[in-house]
Amino acid sequence: KLEPWKYSSSLGFFKEAVIEFEYLGVGDDLIDTYNTYFHLRFEFWEIMFQYGLFANIIRLSEDTHMVDSSGHIILVTDELNSFVHFFRISKTF
Repeated sequence: KLEPWKYSSSLGFFKEAVIEFEYLGVGDDLIDTYNTYFHLRFEFWEIMFQYGLFANIIRLSEDTHMVDSSGHIILVTDELNSFVHFFRISKTF
């Protein structure tokens, strides 16, 4: 976590920059999972602006069957990926 506003008065609007990385699957040969979170927060005129990105990458060592609640195969894959972006504007009253 980096807070640039603490290091320079000219960056008073730049409140926070965060990046997190997580790797799951060190002890397992069947799955590798990478989770990443990136986040920026700015403040102008007492209004907060946030941007965030979540990236999740799951790699399986072989084709895996995904089934629904009745047991029917709905997907066969060796990789699942998801990316979520968000932008938030908020003001405290």
